[in-house]
Amino acid sequence: MMNKGYILYNPKAGAGLEETDFSALSFVMDAKLTPVDITGIQDYAAFFAKLEADEPVILAGGDGTLNRFINATDGMDIPCQLFYLPA
Repeated sequence: MMNKGYILYNPKAGAGLEETDFSALSFVMDAKLTPVDITGIQDYAAFFAKLEADEPVILAGGDGTLNRFINATDGMDIPCQLFYLPA
């Protein structure tokens, strides 16, 4: 059973995503999810190095957020489960 995880989002994307929009995901994922503004992550390797293998990461956003994430993490070993939520 997972007990914590992270949801990466861009608050400036589209109509703007609020942290509270993700509250239902904690129930679905059976984990307490901490929202993380993706625009504040300067070093993805350092971000993922702090995570445990059983901490899920959900990337929430559209094409731009997905493109930004893929380009920034290209070739990187991501040690945890990674999910995508089109939003």
